[in-house]
Amino acid sequence: TFIAALIPAHTFLSNSAPYFLWPKGDEYDQAYLLGILSSVPLDWYARRWIELNVNIYFVKALPIPVISRQDPRRRRVAQIAAYITSQDRRLQDWGISVDNRLDSRFRGRETADLLAELDALVASLYGLNADDLVQMFATFGGRISQDAERCAGAIDQFRTIEA
Repeated sequence: TFIAALIPAHTFLSNSAPYFLWPKGDEYDQAYLLGILSSVPLDWYARRWIELNVNIYFVKALPIPVISRQDPRRRRVAQIAAYITSQDRRLQDWGISVDNRLDSRFRGRETADLLAELDALVASLYGLNADDLVQMFATFGGRISQDAERCAGAIDQFRTIEA
């Protein structure tokens, strides 16, 4: 399983934890990348190539959709990633720097619903269709204990996005 995280400042990482440095770009770009890396579509792809551990060579080879900053799907991926991540108090300022209206945008939404929306958005960015998403969840296996529930939520969200 590919597990991505935004690590608070002044945190040490071992050499077995690949990481990104940001010579250019901003928090919005970080949130977009974090959202892509945290999705089932990216994890499903990574599982096709990575067996034991993730290293920098695999990370560099991951296909990250490059789209306009104005694309509403990109904006939404960044907002969802920033909102979920900023639930950690150490990262609240970072979340606000992505979008200072995160709390009002997502008030009352469950994390499971947001993750389903994230999966649907990322599937759309990869050019997948609803059948592809169903197949992805059917062959995913592993860490998601409520596969059927999350899949159904992602499919519903995907149909809304594609409508």
